[in-house]
Amino acid sequence: MTRAAALAAFLADSPWAGATRLPLAGDASLRRYERLEGGPSPALLVDAPPPEDTALFVCMADWLRGQGLLSPEIHRADTEAGFLLVEDLGDGLLARLCADRPDAEAGLYDRAVAELVRLQEAPVPDFLPAYDDAFFLFEIGIFAEWAAADLPAPVQDDLLRRWRDVLPAARVGRDVVVHRDFHALNLLAVGERFALIDFQGARIGPPAYDLISLLVDARRDVAEDTVAAAAARYLDLRPELDAERFTAACAIMAAQRTTKILGLFRRLAVRDGKAGYQALLPRVRTQLQQALDHPALEPIRDWHARHGLGS
Repeated sequence: MTRAAALAAFLADSPWAGATRLPLAGDASLRRYERLEGGPSPALLVDAPPPEDTALFVCMADWLRGQGLLSPEIHRADTEAGFLLVEDLGDGLLARLCADRPDAEAGLYDRAVAELVRLQEAPVPDFLPAYDDAFFLFEIGIFAEWAAADLPAPVQDDLLRRWRDVLPAARVGRDVVVHRDFHALNLLAVGERFALIDFQGARIGPPAYDLISLLVDARRDVAEDTVAAAAARYLDLRPELDAERFTAACAIMAAQRTTKILGLFRRLAVRDGKAGYQALLPRVRTQLQQALDHPALEPIRDWHARHGLGS
C-alpha cells in the first residue's frame, strides 16, 4: 500500500471520513498538513513520516493540556505510521495577527511572554531528552557543515572549541521545558491566550532559549520597542533570575540559535532545493552579528571576524 493510500485509509476509519481535504502550506520539516472541512468538528490531517516523532507530539500535547497550557486535542493517532488527526485551532497565528494589526504587536508579544512563563513554571516531565551542551554543539556543527563548508576542518573545529567554552554561561535559572521553536508561526490565539503547536522537538534546557526563539525571529522583524518591553516583562515575571547574567545567557542563546539556523536554512536551500530559505539568510546574519556584540561572546565574535558569517 502506498503512503497516500495508507493515509486515506487512516482517515476513512474516523468520523472525518467524508470531509473535504484542503492542503495547507508546509514548513521546513517532512510534515504535510490538510484542513478537513465537513467533519464533526474542525480538524487537521497530519502526515508526518518517520523520522518525525509523532509519538512525542502526542505525549507532549497531553502533557501540555494537563499543565493548563493550550495545545490541539489529538483525535486519532497512528504513531508508527506517522498519521494524526488533530484539533484545528484556526488561523490566528501571532505572525498573522501582527501583520493585520502592527499597532497591537507589543500587546500580543506581552501575552506570548506570559504563555512562555506558564510553560516554564510547569514541572519538568521525565519523557523529554536534554538540551545539553553536546546537542548545542551538534547544532553548531550544522553551520560548520553547510554554511562554512569551504573552511578547513581545523578552523571548523576551532569554532566548536570556542563554543564549548562559552555555552555553560547560557544556563541561568533552572532547566525548563524548551519548545525550541517558540515563535510567531507556532503560537495560535485562543481567546486571550496562545496555544502551542509544532512542539515535537521539545527538550529540557535553559530558559533563555525560548525567549530568544520568540524575540529573535528568523522569519519576521520584531520592533525594538516590542523586544525591550517583552524582555522586561519576562524578567518581571521571573524575579528570581539575575538580570545581568540572564541577559548574557540570552545573547549566547541568540548567537547559538542564529548560527544553527544559518546552517539549517543553507541546507534546506542547497540540499533540498527550497530556495525561499536562501532569502531569509541576510536577516539571520544580521541577528547573529547583533548577538555577537555582547562581551560574553568575544571568542565567537573573533572567529567570525576572521572567517565570516557563512555562505
